[in-house]
Amino acid sequence: MRSTKAQAALEFLTTYGWAFLVVLIMIGALAYFGILRPSQLLPEKCEFGKEFACEGYQLMYDNNSDGTATDGVLKFQLRNNAGMSIKIDAINISIDNPNPYNCIMDAVANSFDTKWDDRKTKDFISVDNCDNENAQFSQGQKGKVFVSMVYYKIGAEQFKHTAMGEIYANVK
Repeated sequence: MRSTKAQAALEFLTTYGWAFLVVLIMIGALAYFGILRPSQLLPEKCEFGKEFACEGYQLMYDNNSDGTATDGVLKFQLRNNAGMSIKIDAINISIDNPNPYNCIMDAVANSFDTKWDDRKTKDFISVDNCDNENAQFSQGQKGKVFVSMVYYKIGAEQFKHTAMGEIYANVK
């Protein structure tokens, strides 16, 4: 009688073992063929903390006239919620990638040296200076960009503040 119980237990475990193996193979196949892409399931986002509200953002993949990839262009619009008029000193952009992401926010094009009043919006663009090949972004995929903005209150240039932001968007 004991041997029939052991045999029934072994058959039970074997049946569920095969079923579990089939489920793992199916999940592996779905992931291999790109049907299960966690990055595609996550929503786009733009966060800059309480000081700045993200009104809009876009991460674009730019091509040369011959179709070869050149640059990535990052555009975003922020609203000043710092409670004071400020000036921006610098903006640094990076990604979470072993390859360097060289991106320069042009102070002239983005008018860093001008006053930014409280509750007003300002557009920022990375004027074709983001090296997209190093970033390894692909058109149609999602990319994550970290933005560090150094600013100061007008009349208090010696007291600089840093606002950290993150943009996660489809590369267009």
